[in-house]
Amino acid sequence: MNKLFGYVQTYEEAILMVHASRLGYITPITQRLKVEERGNLRSGDIFVFVETDNGIKRWTDGKIWSPSKINGQFLLYKEVPRHLSKSAIKKRSLQKDQLVKLQKEIKEEDKLGLHKKTISIVHEDKTYHVIAYYRPIFSKETLINIPFFNRIDYSLRKYPELISDQFLMNEIKKKNFM
Repeated sequence: MNKLFGYVQTYEEAILMVHASRLGYITPITQRLKVEERGNLRSGDIFVFVETDNGIKRWTDGKIWSPSKINGQFLLYKEVPRHLSKSAIKKRSLQKDQLVKLQKEIKEEDKLGLHKKTISIVHEDKTYHVIAYYRPIFSKETLINIPFFNRIDYSLRKYPELISDQFLMNEIKKKNFM
């Protein structure tokens, strides 16, 4: 499984993920997660995939999520435990005091439960998707604090031509790598 560990806080950090993928530092996901990989998702897991005609078009992880909320350029989701999902609650006929107890459980899950943050970024006719899982209480350490991403950020700011795929292809041709 090709994943990173950290927390994507800003749009700029998501862009760094895309450029790290483009430059070959991160290998994007090319197939859906296997059942055991879905079961092992945890706070801090970050995935990148490139949308293609014969590859992944839509991310699935087997979890139940709340409706999305927009936060800047990101979509945010909260995991809904199976026993608290709307369909599970409908199956049980609950008394009013049981509903109050369930609402307290749901609020507690919001603080401690897994969240998903997604963004789609189009660069040179390709759509890159960044998917990050986190628990709000552990979301302090951002990618820019990781030396690897700090160096990529520095390089892209110092040499903006690295952002162009055409520049990279020309450099590769000059060096006779092809």
